Amino acid sequence: SAAVMADAPATAVQALTWARSLGGFDNDLSEAQRRSAVRSLREGYDVLTRQGVFGRDAELAALRQFAEEPLQSDEAGAFPVLPLTGIGGAGKSTVLGAFVQPYLDRIEDGDISGPAVVVLDFDRVLFRPGAELELSFELTRQLGYAAPTVGQDLAQLRDQVLLEQRQSGSDRHVDNVRGESTIRLASGFERAAGELIRGHGLADRPVLLVLDTFEEWQRESLVSAVRRTPGNAPADRILSWIYRAHPVMALRNLRVVVSGRADLHETEGGGTIRRPVVIGDLDNESARELLRELLRALGVTGPDAARLADRAGGNPLTLHVAARFYLGLSRDERRDFLAGDARSDDAFTTQTRNEFLYGRLLSYI
Repeated sequence: SAAVMADAPATAVQALTWARSLGGFDNDLSEAQRRSAVRSLREGYDVLTRQGVFGRDAELAALRQFAEEPLQSDEAGAFPVLPLTGIGGAGKSTVLGAFVQPYLDRIEDGDISGPAVVVLDFDRVLFRPGAELELSFELTRQLGYAAPTVGQDLAQLRDQVLLEQRQSGSDRHVDNVRGESTIRLASGFERAAGELIRGHGLADRPVLLVLDTFEEWQRESLVSAVRRTPGNAPADRILSWIYRAHPVMALRNLRVVVSGRADLHETEGGGTIRRPVVIGDLDNESARELLRELLRALGVTGPDAARLADRAGGNPLTLHVAARFYLGLSRDERRDFLAGDARSDDAFTTQTRNEFLYGRLLSYI
């Protein structure tokens, strides 16, 4: 039913897949798959935003203004790039989640009046350095979610290119041959995708490309054991890919948000780099609000949230650690910690270090 499609699209996909053999459900299945895919993108940020987002109104307003401001419709012109920066644990991905989730909700509901949003999160999805074809595939896949009229044609185009790749054997060649062949396939795919986008009248629709955790892409060199140079720098390669896709794929109203700890420069790619939106520590009141919500979610109520926030500081990740650390203390240990006991401070510092370092390490295992 329509209610199941809206409330639980993944369930609708399962049911319609079972019923497909009966005939007459192809369109409903396609719509359920589209909704489910968008819902999955949105829910990827739920763990970061479910306790609320505090003290980030100015940053979110700057991001929304960037996403919605009118741009000169010029395929040959440079696209704007807005860096979102901050130290580890400052909450860059949380701010991005609060920023993109309302747009994704509109896309899931079929609202075509807002920007088409494409999210590439390099902390969650593995894109190999140099894998421009994979990136172009994912870009068109998510464009299809926002513009279903062209989505099916783009899906058929991807299938056609994958078949060509298998038939040519380029997916099995050694790295240098595979790289050259993949670049040719990517260029041909992007030109064909651009023709479809123009043909469906979508070239002027605003497209918001969000690169989350961009520093993960910058960790690798394209060629191992070779120092980074302009030709061996993944950051330059991906921004060059965007610069090429901008005119070739007819993304005239493209704008890009890049979140990470790495600096961007005008010489990279072809974008016009805007002044960064910097995510810093929370102010005292926002830190207290966040900690109250974190403690409440853990089943802890009482007057200690303000004192605990004052002890932990304004870094959101540190506040998350503080809430879990506090939960594990006895009543006397809580009293000592809030009073500034040195042994409690040492234990808290150790747990914070583990969360920052070992937690990040484990994400790669």
